[in-house]
Amino acid sequence: YLCNVRRSLIGQRTRDAEDIRCFWQNFLHPSISKTKWSKEEVQQLKEISRRHGERDWETIATELGTGRTAFLCLQTFQRFVSDSLKNGTWTPDEDN
Repeated sequence: YLCNVRRSLIGQRTRDAEDIRCFWQNFLHPSISKTKWSKEEVQQLKEISRRHGERDWETIATELGTGRTAFLCLQTFQRFVSDSLKNGTWTPDEDN
């Protein structure tokens, strides 16, 4: 589902067929919901992901049933749900 993020695409001018397939599959396909996540959908994501031990994002996306990909579920979880990823400024130790 994350299409093997095996190489950095930053600065890369050409894409191979696998890169294009992954981009289509994870972001461009018409069946993928591209709307803003509702508070209710984020709450559902939180509950479903906890039931699955915050793993198996394909299953989580399917169970969520809102047209989100596994990658979008993981990305949203990391940004808005995860307690282990904190926002804000870095401490001096973290900065070092």
